[in-house]
Amino acid sequence: MNERYNGKSWEDWKAGWLIEPDRYNFRTSEKKWDTVWRRGGYASVVSTARSAQGLCREAFSLFAAARGCPLPATESGEDIPEYDIIVDAYGKDMLRWAVTVETPEGKSADDYENGLTAAYRLVNKIFRLGNSAKAETGRFEEAEERAFAVTEVLQWGSLHGAGALLAEWSNQKMMSKSEYRLFLRLVFPFLPHLAEEMWARLREDSLLAGSPWPVVKPAHERVWTVEINGRRRTSFRAAADIDENTARCLALNAAGQLLSDRKTIKTFWVPGRLVNLVTDGI
Repeated sequence: MNERYNGKSWEDWKAGWLIEPDRYNFRTSEKKWDTVWRRGGYASVVSTARSAQGLCREAFSLFAAARGCPLPATESGEDIPEYDIIVDAYGKDMLRWAVTVETPEGKSADDYENGLTAAYRLVNKIFRLGNSAKAETGRFEEAEERAFAVTEVLQWGSLHGAGALLAEWSNQKMMSKSEYRLFLRLVFPFLPHLAEEMWARLREDSLLAGSPWPVVKPAHERVWTVEINGRRRTSFRAAADIDENTARCLALNAAGQLLSDRKTIKTFWVPGRLVNLVTDGI
């Protein structure tokens, strides 16, 4: 980037604020990156939505823009109750994650407490993963497999399904730097400020907001996410083309003691990606 910020070059400006405590501060990050995006020609990344529908639309727009086919991020629906209070306490990133991934379909728009708690934990987990990212390992093939799964689910129009895959992906003790870069590109539509912050901490020369969506190929085996009552709990590896009954059996086996004595009433699945076990208990 050739643009200057407050009279400094991009490199000097970035080096100044990267000297920060080893803790994610969403207020500083969101204010900082909104300014950078506007000045760098990426104002469309700056969120203006105040409704659940608007936040979902923005996430899809960021995904589409990275693939070279941007969509207009139009606003719709009623404002989220106590929107300003929520954003002040958690930030726009965590609110978007709570709305698009953690809030079950049909849930009242005035109750995002559980989703915000889950989003807070996820954001700090991603921050810690970035700070502990190590040199390259032999696991990148699995990372590409996960990236393909997330991309395909987003193409089907499921923010919840893609978010569940990303959250399950983040349940690792550490990632290589290459895997973490790939992960950040995919999580960007949901958590753009955090992703951009961690991208800069990797000492990248360009903005993540302007980078293209990664091109990844399918693998024979994939990581399937297992949800229990809409909440991701575990995963298993299997071929992408197994049928629903096989996927259900493997999901039940993977869930194991997580189901305790509960009876499985229904099974919902996304072929090649996800199995959701609905039980008779919470």
